[in-house]
Amino acid sequence: MIIRLRLTFVLLFFGSLLSFNGFSQVIPGGTAYARFGLGDLTPSTFTMQRGMGDLGIVLADGTVPSLLNPASLARLRLTAYDFAVNSQIGTARNSEGSLFKQNTNFAYGALSFPLTKFWGFSAGLLPYSNASYAVTSTTDTGLAPYFSRFSGNGGLNQAYIANGFSLGRNMSIGVKATYLFGSITQQQYIFFPDTTFALNTLISDGVNLRQMLITGGAQYRIFTSKSKDRFLTLGAFYDLPLSLNADRSLFGIRFRNLSSTGVPLVSDTIVKVQNSDPDYRLPSRFGFGIGYEKEGNWLVGAEMRMQNWADFRSFGFSDSLRNSFQLSLGGQWIPNPSATMKGWNYFKLVRYRAGFRYHETYLQLRETPINEWAFSFGMSLPIRKSFSQIHFAAEYGQRGTTSNSLIQENFLRLTLGFTLNDLWFVQRKYD
Repeated sequence: MIIRLRLTFVLLFFGSLLSFNGFSQVIPGGTAYARFGLGDLTPSTFTMQRGMGDLGIVLADGTVPSLLNPASLARLRLTAYDFAVNSQIGTARNSEGSLFKQNTNFAYGALSFPLTKFWGFSAGLLPYSNASYAVTSTTDTGLAPYFSRFSGNGGLNQAYIANGFSLGRNMSIGVKATYLFGSITQQQYIFFPDTTFALNTLISDGVNLRQMLITGGAQYRIFTSKSKDRFLTLGAFYDLPLSLNADRSLFGIRFRNLSSTGVPLVSDTIVKVQNSDPDYRLPSRFGFGIGYEKEGNWLVGAEMRMQNWADFRSFGFSDSLRNSFQLSLGGQWIPNPSATMKGWNYFKLVRYRAGFRYHETYLQLRETPINEWAFSFGMSLPIRKSFSQIHFAAEYGQRGTTSNSLIQENFLRLTLGFTLNDLWFVQRKYD
């Protein structure tokens, strides 16, 4: 039976790898803010952390890993296969009107397990950014109305391996190697629908990116009770700056008509460029936090993260970016950790979570900062006769503003996750 369970874990994990063909595809409802930088950055957290305001630097759960700080893997006690799906609904509005948006996508897949009592390991796949968006408009000049469309698709994904090590009872350190890869394509399309004499224009700008990112992390526990069940946790992590390998393909055409299949019939090529940029700079990122916990019962924490996006460069240009900052506050409560799963006592074992985050994003458009805030709620439901859990997180928030003809987005983001736990590398003893 144990062998079958382990085989199921491995097949599920590598099945997700083989079926993975890029998280960041064209999704109806993508944000217009994905036009800038590397797109709309996605959180590098699991469902349980998203229910606590994206808290993750100071967490060290024995059954569910935290990817923000690889040092947390040192305290992993069970093998965990984690996967989840996201669904987001909301509205985008400006001074002229509003639009309903919805999208659903696969969030992450990861396999984590303790190799020894002091060494934990994790590997997996998750998105880094989503560059999908579409903005359309119709302009009437009085002579010949024309249709404009600005769109993008693609994004970056990350495949990682991480290790965490305990240095005694109080200290743990970790290191994570992440391979960032993906492509981003942006198009500008101007079409005159009422005349065959005007030349329509299509410009496509695509870039392929790839490079290895290294993250280091540390956690330190300070016990505050004689029973060693209450403690403060101090945590920090640091992403090294890197230069992505980038290949660019830029071309522009003019055309009068479309073929029967919708393909432009090219009249002439106005631009065609293919080049590489070995210095496509991704800036450093760091964060730190503090948490207070009664083991197995409750915890509260506060964290800050910063990234120097003013240092971002893409083929010599910096885009409309500024340094980003995020504050996360959150907590978790288990009413009665020693309760049984019978009847209503089951709900005393559920992990309830709540949190808040405030994010000064890396965007500043028309001299207006684009900020985001969100309240979150979550819970983990234990599965009977196993160590496994079902996670749920909900975030309600707002990003942007309608000032200076910009866009304000209100969103409800739902995440459903699963953690399948098992005991590996344990020597059984029989009488």
